[in-house]
Formats: sequence, C-alpha cells, structure tokens
Amino acid sequence: MDTLQLKKQLHEYIEHADTRVLNMIYAMLQADNSQVVAYTTDGKPLTLEQYNEELEAAETQLKQGRVLTHDQVKAKVAQWTKKN
Repeated sequence: MDTLQLKKQLHEYIEHADTRVLNMIYAMLQADNSQVVAYTTDGKPLTLEQYNEELEAAETQLKQGRVLTHDQVKAKVAQWTKKN
C-alpha cells in the first residue's frame, strides 16, 4: 500500500472510529513527539518539545536584545584565534 492509499484508509478508519480508538490514535501520535527531531551543537538530542522550548528561549533572548552584532562576533572569533 503506498502512502496515499494508506492515508485514505486511515481517514476512513478515523471517520468511523469510536472514542476509545480515537484516544488510542491520539496517544500514539503524541508519543511520536518524543522522538529525537534535532541535536544541539554539542550533540545533545532534542525531542520536538525540547526543540520548541529552545526556539522559544532564543526568541526571548532576541526580544530582550541579548544578541551580538556581526562585528561583535567577528571580534570574538579574532580573540579565539589569537589564543591558539
């Protein structure tokens, strides 16, 4: 069964499913959100929930002005390379 046929079949099942089956499908899809969807720069795996939390934290920092300009980043990199 190809993906399109599978989706059509699932839609048909869902249309006629009782509350118990719908709750089971919903729980299964929620559990799928706990899979690793990304990694941090140091290799830490992130679930979808953790990834979204990281994005929200970054947006908060941006709104608070806690960012560096391009020139500031270049200066920091220059300092790092001088140490090596």
